[in-house]
Amino acid sequence: MAFALNVMPAVPNCFRHFPIFKRFTSVTFTYAVSAACMYVISSFGFPHLIKTFSN
Repeated sequence: MAFALNVMPAVPNCFRHFPIFKRFTSVTFTYAVSAACMYVISSFGFPHLIKTFSN
């Protein structure tokens, strides 16, 4: 995990310092929250963009 490709290169190194049992929980919770945020942003953002930039 220390050499994984990521958007932010420091993220795998930061997670490496978590205890092993909390590491999985924190990584999966971070992923779940980011996926939920992206779902909300895309569900409310795309109709607004389509309405704004439609011909």
